[in-house]
Amino acid sequence: MQRAEFRAAGRPVPSAARVMAEARRDETTYAAFREVGRVIRAVQLLGYLSDAPLSRRVTAATNAVESFNRFSQ
Repeated sequence: MQRAEFRAAGRPVPSAARVMAEARRDETTYAAFREVGRVIRAVQLLGYLSDAPLSRRVTAATNAVESFNRFSQ
């Protein structure tokens, strides 16, 4: 609906961000990019899980930060 139609019907005019967000959810391009993002995330996770030295470095860094902030016991 156009803005004038919303005003004539006495309805609040939706924000541009809301209109764009709703339009994006319906587009096949948006869905395709969402799937590509999921694939990239899965590949990164599999790479992390298969790389033992990287996993140890990340765990050590996480433990150091958590002990500094006293999150770990």
